[in-house]
Amino acid sequence: MNTLYKLNIIPRTTWTARIPTEKMNYLSNINYLVIHHTTFDGDYKIGEDAKEVVRDIQKYHMSKKYDKEGNLIKDKWADIGYHYLISKDGQIFEGRSKKFKGSHAYGLNNESLGIALLGDFSHKEIYPTQLKSLVQLLAWLSQIYSINTSKIIGHKDVLSISLKGTITECPGSALHSQLPFIREKVEAILV
Repeated sequence: MNTLYKLNIIPRTTWTARIPTEKMNYLSNINYLVIHHTTFDGDYKIGEDAKEVVRDIQKYHMSKKYDKEGNLIKDKWADIGYHYLISKDGQIFEGRSKKFKGSHAYGLNNESLGIALLGDFSHKEIYPTQLKSLVQLLAWLSQIYSINTSKIIGHKDVLSISLKGTITECPGSALHSQLPFIREKVEAILV
């Protein structure tokens, strides 16, 4: 097995993350790596502007949302739900600390890390720079936590593993169809 170098991950302080609003539960076992897409306004931004998108996602995750009748439709979370986010130009951002349980895959949050790709990949494949960073990050995490590549899944796959999973199209049809290829690329690095 190749020894992987530490990746260039942009720390929370660099993108000026907010401090978590409440105490979070520790993550004891990491058995899965769950891939997401963000479908968020401005998620096509690159360079310094990508930091703004990550901050906006954190702000959204940490806010309550109501429908037009005033009914609560989303409660706030203590912090950004994902552990890592990858921009169109391949920058890897540190999200929620990987020592804490995420808020990204209901039913599997207690044993997974969440990795979000900035963009909507329902109908388009991820950008080559994102793909390269995603594969490197997945290989690095797989090596650190001894995770088999078969445990690299899309958010929509959580439902087949946990009865508490939710119905979703995330990480988008196009990205989900690339998962076998992504697993092969990760496996090639780990051999």
